Amino acid sequence: MARILIVDDEVDFNEIVQRYMESAGHETVCVFNGKDAVEKVKKESFDLILMDLMMPEMDGFEAIRRIREIEKDSFIPIIILSALPESESIERGLTESGADEYIVKPCDQLALMARVRSMLRLKEKFDEAWKLNELMAELFDKVGAENLLETIQKEAERIKAALERARQLRENKCIKIKGL
Repeated sequence: MARILIVDDEVDFNEIVQRYMESAGHETVCVFNGKDAVEKVKKESFDLILMDLMMPEMDGFEAIRRIREIEKDSFIPIIILSALPESESIERGLTESGADEYIVKPCDQLALMARVRSMLRLKEKFDEAWKLNELMAELFDKVGAENLLETIQKEAERIKAALERARQLRENKCIKIKGL
């Protein structure tokens, strides 16, 4: 299913979250500080990141900022899992750092899994939109601005005609079967 990076300096918590994710069919990679998380993201691809805030070497706030700089042209959802319940930590994590969700530890397994599924759905939609954008850019490069609309209209007519032929074939088969 999805490839998830878990970043938390508490080994026991990392293992619990890892079990949750793997029981849902996800592949996991665990690191124990923000610096290692940034290095992993530079070398490997992930579909989602679960990030603690208070860690040695580099805290989660800084790690999220750096990951967002690395991944400018893609979308990796980041969910903060933190024992810091203060509103200013939530504000800083979501707006300043660029995380997408914030869950206060200890967290409920069902709530965590629901948010993971939600973020993965968002990533899927983003990836689809990104691919469509790339196709449109490729099409634009091939035909140029003046011919783009005409080419799209021709393709739409071609697809419409193919669908009509398929409908007619299906109807003809149904008529032949009924006539037996």
